[in-house]
Amino acid sequence: QKALAELEELFNHFDQDGSGELSTAEVGELLGTMGTNLMPEELEKLVKLMDKDGSGEISLDELASVMLSKRQMTNKNIKLTEVGEELFAMFDKDGKGEISLDEMIETFESIGKNWDMDDVVSFFELIDLDGSKSINKQEF
Repeated sequence: QKALAELEELFNHFDQDGSGELSTAEVGELLGTMGTNLMPEELEKLVKLMDKDGSGEISLDELASVMLSKRQMTNKNIKLTEVGEELFAMFDKDGKGEISLDEMIETFESIGKNWDMDDVVSFFELIDLDGSKSINKQEF
Protein backbone atom coordinates (compact mmCIF):
# COMPACT_ATOMS: atom_id res chain seq x y z
CA GLN A 1 0.00 0.00 0.00
CA LYS A 2 2.79 2.39 0.93
CA ALA A 3 4.62 1.82 -2.35
CA LEU A 4 1.41 2.36 -4.29
CA ALA A 5 0.71 5.55 -2.33
CA GLU A 6 4.24 6.79 -3.03
CA LEU A 7 3.86 5.94 -6.72
CA GLU A 8 0.53 7.77 -6.81
CA GLU A 9 2.13 10.83 -5.19
CA LEU A 10 4.94 10.76 -7.76
CA PHE A 11 2.41 10.28 -10.56
CA ASN A 12 0.30 13.22 -9.40
CA HIS A 13 3.36 15.44 -9.12
CA PHE A 14 4.20 14.85 -12.78
CA ASP A 15 0.59 14.98 -13.99
CA GLN A 16 0.98 18.73 -14.44
CA ASP A 17 -2.27 19.25 -16.34
CA GLY A 18 -4.27 17.18 -13.83
CA SER A 19 -5.66 14.95 -16.59
CA GLY A 20 -5.21 11.73 -14.61
CA GLU A 21 -2.79 10.47 -17.25
CA LEU A 22 0.82 11.25 -18.03
CA SER A 23 1.63 12.54 -21.49
CA THR A 24 4.81 11.43 -23.21
CA ALA A 25 6.47 14.69 -22.11
CA GLU A 26 5.36 14.16 -18.50
CA VAL A 27 6.70 10.57 -18.54
CA GLY A 28 9.98 11.95 -19.90
CA GLU A 29 10.20 14.43 -17.03
CA LEU A 30 9.46 11.71 -14.47
CA LEU A 31 12.16 9.46 -15.92
CA GLY A 32 14.58 12.40 -16.09
CA THR A 33 14.30 12.98 -12.35
CA MET A 34 15.10 9.29 -11.84
CA GLY A 35 18.28 9.70 -13.89
CA THR A 36 16.97 8.22 -17.14
CA ASN A 37 17.02 10.51 -20.15
CA LEU A 38 15.69 8.94 -23.33
CA MET A 39 15.80 10.19 -26.88
CA PRO A 40 12.34 11.32 -28.09
CA GLU A 41 11.82 8.22 -30.24
CA GLU A 42 12.88 5.93 -27.36
CA LEU A 43 10.48 7.69 -25.01
CA GLU A 44 7.62 7.34 -27.50
CA LYS A 45 8.29 3.59 -27.85
CA LEU A 46 8.37 3.15 -24.07
CA VAL A 47 5.09 5.05 -23.61
CA LYS A 48 3.47 3.03 -26.39
CA LEU A 49 4.61 -0.19 -24.73
CA MET A 50 3.20 0.86 -21.33
CA ASP A 51 -0.05 2.26 -22.79
CA LYS A 52 -2.31 -0.78 -22.52
CA ASP A 53 -5.56 1.02 -23.40
CA GLY A 54 -4.11 2.83 -26.43
CA SER A 55 -5.03 6.30 -25.13
CA GLY A 56 -1.61 7.71 -25.98
CA GLU A 57 -1.02 8.54 -22.31
CA ILE A 58 -0.12 6.56 -19.19
CA SER A 59 -2.64 6.14 -16.37
CA LEU A 60 -1.64 5.45 -12.77
CA ASP A 61 -2.82 1.84 -13.21
CA GLU A 62 -0.66 1.41 -16.30
CA LEU A 63 2.35 2.87 -14.50
CA ALA A 64 1.71 0.76 -11.39
CA SER A 65 1.39 -2.44 -13.43
CA VAL A 66 4.86 -1.79 -14.83
CA MET A 67 6.42 -0.65 -11.55
CA LEU A 68 4.83 -3.04 -9.08
CA SER A 69 3.75 -6.65 -9.14
CA LYS A 70 0.68 -7.71 -7.14
CA ARG A 71 2.84 -9.34 -4.48
CA GLN A 72 5.01 -6.28 -4.10
CA MET A 73 2.00 -3.99 -3.78
CA THR A 74 1.21 -5.71 -0.46
CA ASN A 75 4.81 -5.56 0.77
CA LYS A 76 5.37 -2.52 2.97
CA ASN A 77 9.15 -2.33 2.53
CA ILE A 78 9.55 -2.32 -1.24
CA LYS A 79 12.90 -1.34 -2.67
CA LEU A 80 13.31 -0.62 -6.36
CA THR A 81 16.28 -2.97 -6.51
CA GLU A 82 14.04 -5.78 -5.24
CA VAL A 83 11.41 -4.90 -7.84
CA GLY A 84 14.11 -4.96 -10.51
CA GLU A 85 15.47 -8.31 -9.30
CA GLU A 86 12.02 -9.90 -9.33
CA LEU A 87 11.17 -8.51 -12.75
CA PHE A 88 14.53 -9.65 -14.12
CA ALA A 89 13.90 -13.16 -12.78
CA MET A 90 10.44 -13.14 -14.38
CA PHE A 91 12.02 -12.48 -17.80
CA ASP A 92 15.12 -14.69 -17.29
CA LYS A 93 13.25 -17.96 -17.83
CA ASP A 94 16.35 -20.17 -18.05
CA GLY A 95 18.05 -18.52 -15.04
CA LYS A 96 21.31 -17.85 -16.90
CA GLY A 97 21.54 -14.25 -15.74
CA GLU A 98 20.69 -12.79 -19.14
CA ILE A 99 17.44 -12.16 -20.98
CA SER A 100 17.23 -13.17 -24.62
CA LEU A 101 14.77 -11.63 -27.06
CA ASP A 102 12.89 -14.94 -27.13
CA GLU A 103 12.56 -14.89 -23.33
CA MET A 104 11.28 -11.31 -23.41
CA ILE A 105 8.72 -12.10 -26.12
CA GLU A 106 7.61 -15.25 -24.27
CA THR A 107 7.15 -13.29 -21.04
CA PHE A 108 5.13 -10.53 -22.68
CA GLU A 109 2.97 -13.12 -24.45
CA SER A 110 2.36 -14.96 -21.16
CA ILE A 111 1.14 -11.78 -19.46
CA GLY A 112 -1.98 -12.07 -21.60
CA LYS A 113 -2.18 -8.50 -22.83
CA ASN A 114 -2.42 -7.67 -26.49
CA TRP A 115 1.20 -6.52 -26.84
CA ASP A 116 2.55 -5.27 -30.15
CA MET A 117 5.54 -7.57 -30.62
CA ASP A 118 7.31 -4.99 -32.81
CA ASP A 119 7.21 -2.68 -29.78
CA VAL A 120 8.55 -5.46 -27.55
CA VAL A 121 11.45 -5.99 -29.98
CA SER A 122 12.10 -2.23 -30.06
CA PHE A 123 12.02 -2.12 -26.25
CA PHE A 124 14.50 -5.04 -26.11
CA GLU A 125 16.83 -3.27 -28.53
CA LEU A 126 16.49 -0.05 -26.51
CA ILE A 127 17.72 -1.64 -23.29
CA ASP A 128 20.33 -3.93 -24.91
CA LEU A 129 22.90 -1.17 -24.47
CA ASP A 130 25.93 -3.17 -25.62
CA GLY A 131 24.17 -4.75 -28.63
CA SER A 132 24.96 -8.28 -27.40
CA LYS A 133 21.45 -9.59 -28.23
CA SER A 134 20.93 -10.31 -24.53
CA ILE A 135 20.15 -8.11 -21.55
CA ASN A 136 22.11 -8.47 -18.33
CA LYS A 137 20.98 -7.20 -14.93
CA GLN A 138 22.92 -3.96 -15.27
CA GLU A 139 21.21 -3.09 -18.57
CA PHE A 140 17.83 -4.15 -17.17
